[in-house]
Amino acid sequence: MKKKTAVQSAQLQQLLSASNTALITSTLLATILAYMQYQVIAPSVVLAWYSFIVLVALSRIGLVVAYKWSPSDDYSITHAWLMRFRIGVLVAGLVWGSAGFLMFATNAPQHQIFLIFMIAGLSAGGVISY
Repeated sequence: MKKKTAVQSAQLQQLLSASNTALITSTLLATILAYMQYQVIAPSVVLAWYSFIVLVALSRIGLVVAYKWSPSDDYSITHAWLMRFRIGVLVAGLVWGSAGFLMFATNAPQHQIFLIFMIAGLSAGGVISY
C-alpha cells in the first residue's frame, strides 16, 4: 500500500508541475477563440463560455496552490488530491468540448475551421502534458 501511495504522490507532483503551463495556455487560447468567434456568435454565448473557462482555470489554480500549502509528509490524502485534479481536468474538458457546439458558426467556414484547429491543438497539447 505504501508503494501505491508513493507512486500516486509522484504522479500528482508530475501532473501539478505541468498544470501551470497548461492553465496559462488554455486561458490564452480561450481568449483568442472568444475574440475570433465574437464576430459570428452571439456575444452573450461567447461571454458565458469564456467566463466558464476562466472560472475553471481559477479553480484549478486554487487547487494547485492549496496542494502546495498542504502538509507534504501526509500521504494518506494523496488519492483525494489526485481525484480533485482529475475532476478539474474533466470539467475543463467538458467546458472546452462545449465549444464545439456553442462556438460553432453555422455560416462561417473559416471560423469553423479555426474552432476545429483550436480544439484539436488543445487536445494534442493536453495529451502530451498529462
